[in-house]
Amino acid sequence: MLLDRLTSLRRKLLTVVGPSGREEAPLRAYGKLEFHEEYLRVGCDGLPAASAFASWMDGGVARCERVLGKNAFRVQRHRLLWSTDRGRIWVVACLWDSRDRRSEQGHQRNFPFALFVIVPAPDRNVPWHFAPALCSAIWSGLERRFDSVSAASTRAEFDARVRSNCVPGLPKSDDCDPDPQGVAKTTRLADWFAALLDQSVTREAFYMALQRGLLEFRNSRGSKPLIWRMPIAARWDSIGQTANWFRWLQVNLESCWTDFAVHLPSETAENKLDAAIVLRGSVAEDFALLLEEPGQVDSSLPPRLADGAFLPPGHDGFVRILEGKLPPASATLAEFAKTTFPRPT
Repeated sequence: MLLDRLTSLRRKLLTVVGPSGREEAPLRAYGKLEFHEEYLRVGCDGLPAASAFASWMDGGVARCERVLGKNAFRVQRHRLLWSTDRGRIWVVACLWDSRDRRSEQGHQRNFPFALFVIVPAPDRNVPWHFAPALCSAIWSGLERRFDSVSAASTRAEFDARVRSNCVPGLPKSDDCDPDPQGVAKTTRLADWFAALLDQSVTREAFYMALQRGLLEFRNSRGSKPLIWRMPIAARWDSIGQTANWFRWLQVNLESCWTDFAVHLPSETAENKLDAAIVLRGSVAEDFALLLEEPGQVDSSLPPRLADGAFLPPGHDGFVRILEGKLPPASATLAEFAKTTFPRPT
């Protein structure tokens, strides 16, 4: 009974009822745009999740500037999801590369701009892999509102445009398809690998890279806070592919996380797209995942799996472990997601 009351109160605090009778979440904003010299901040105070997200941007930019220098980097346009407060609150955001207005002295600072909402997380019994599809409509709504908000010419106009906007909240999981375009069920591994991997990277090498990550996690008994940079082929819907990676992680890590994050790029850089799945609460170091080359800022961040740079030493032993135990190239992505990678004996 108490849990139900707390859930109802959280919903009333974070959402409003729109004209259609559906829950909507007030639009929030943080960052810089070229019409204004100062930071733009709307709806970032009063809610711990909102202020934490703005602080994460501040800390991430500061870290990148210390390593690379001011104005020496750009972020890729991203869709973001934070599951926080032990899985009770979701921060759903879109983030763009941006900068402020050039001052009279000629100074200008690069700093990204984000539109975001804070929504109650779905019920705990909703499967983990539903997360990307549940956020899809919110991400699209934020992207549609960007042109209007960024076209403001004064601070007052900007504030009014943000505060007057709401975005539909999370749909019910019963009304949501985690793979809306059926990518996982219809795409063969052979076709997916052909569109994804560099010529120098074999399917076996890619599997070994996944296996190494699993071994590191298992050897640490689940205590290692892993970041998985899961490759996404630009040819197919990213929502379905990301959901498929969530399925694979759940099968192979034998667990779900209440606090996690997803960084999903919305722009193509030579087809090198990665859904970064962070299996813990977000920290400032994770901001580098928004860059095209995160390793320039933090060498401890994992490389792209599709580059084959994650190959383990002595990988011949891994070949013997995996040989004949993984799905053939004719299998679908959905069949791959159900595959439990073998443990070494």
